[in-house]
Amino acid sequence: MSGPVTLYYKDNKIQDLLTEAQAFTGAWANLGPLISGKDTPAISLWLKYLIGDSTLPQLRLVGRRSLTDTEDYSLPIRTINAFSVDVAAEVFSLPAEDTTIALPVETSDLINYMQVQVKVATAGAIPGSFLLAQVLIASKGRTV
Repeated sequence: MSGPVTLYYKDNKIQDLLTEAQAFTGAWANLGPLISGKDTPAISLWLKYLIGDSTLPQLRLVGRRSLTDTEDYSLPIRTINAFSVDVAAEVFSLPAEDTTIALPVETSDLINYMQVQVKVATAGAIPGSFLLAQVLIASKGRTV
């Protein structure tokens, strides 16, 4: 007989998304490779960046249907009120200073692949850059 569904971490290790520093840009840019979304209800992102002259850093996750898909599908945030459910793309505004942050993100285990993307409003004369980006991927499991 199986027990309740619990979460565990795939390989119980943090995976690197970057092999070298990545400069901020004013357009959405991929931060690391695709992340498998199969059976993944949540991830934790571990980020370290220097802001430089950049302003308003933002981060989002987008969905992809396959490894070769190049079309970005916004992952939504839902606001529920008495008369409707409003849906908008979820975008995280990051601190506008040199930062080390752990960011837990709820995802949907119905998304095949996820891509982390970042941008800033203005890169500046001395653009900031990500020095570290890592992910810890949670998976569904069953306890017995």
